[in-house]
Amino acid sequence: MKVIVAIAQDNLGNRGDIINIKDGYARNYLIPRGIVLPFSKGNIKKLDMEKAAYNKQVKKEILEAENISAALSQVSLSFVEKTHNENMLYGSISEKDIHEKLTEQGFSLDKDQIILGEHIKVIGDHTVNIKLKGGTEVSIKISVSPEDQPEPKKTPAEEAAAPEAAADQDEASSASVEELEEGSPEQE
Repeated sequence: MKVIVAIAQDNLGNRGDIINIKDGYARNYLIPRGIVLPFSKGNIKKLDMEKAAYNKQVKKEILEAENISAALSQVSLSFVEKTHNENMLYGSISEKDIHEKLTEQGFSLDKDQIILGEHIKVIGDHTVNIKLKGGTEVSIKISVSPEDQPEPKKTPAEEAAAPEAAADQDEASSASVEELEEGSPEQE
């Protein structure tokens, strides 16, 4: 039986190929599943129209992917995480975390498009790839910094000056309270 391949198969051929196969295999298995179509001029035209629409859709997706790629190449994400042992994170940054940050910035991507070999567990700068439709791949920069930076230590002179400044401030505030009490009409 002469048929037209509608869905590319390794053992049959590519979409649009015209092949000869056994009648029973075609009628009982391939045609009901939509893998092949019976050979006719109408089915050839139908496949050609579907192929044109498919190619148009693919071009649109590639153009869209290029636009998204250009926008993503300018993106730099920053995470502030709790750390221990110098530069190790308590947890890790996963595809889900990156996806959430990108969604906040207005990008609509699937988590599956974010290619992260293993979760980020160290502070510093990292590069993550994102695979877009049409085979386009773009890299984004991710910066991870520690959450709590230790405060710089005060010199002995600064520590001694701090209590004196606090005492001066207390005296000034108590003086202004006394002035308010003297001028109030309720005491007269």
